[in-house]
Amino acid sequence: MRYVFYYLSHRQHLVFLWVAYRPPTTGMYPTFLAEFEELVGEIQTYSRLALLVGHFNVHVNVPSDNSSSKFLSLRTMSNMSLSLLTSGGILLT
Repeated sequence: MRYVFYYLSHRQHLVFLWVAYRPPTTGMYPTFLAEFEELVGEIQTYSRLALLVGHFNVHVNVPSDNSSSKFLSLRTMSNMSLSLLTSGGILLT
């Protein structure tokens, strides 16, 4: 997974902006899940406001896909309220 992140501050608010791209390589999904879970945990310690955007190559619109169900379960494992916006098979959250 490739990513870049920024801390944006406005008045007294700090916002964490993370832009990521995960290539659709086969066999790398467990590594991506571990990295993503670790990152979400780190975000929680630094900022209450976060925006995660990118192309994760996870087809969340396919309920039978085991990879998408594992990815979606990460939303409920964190104390953050993560919302998903999708366009076709592309995750835009």
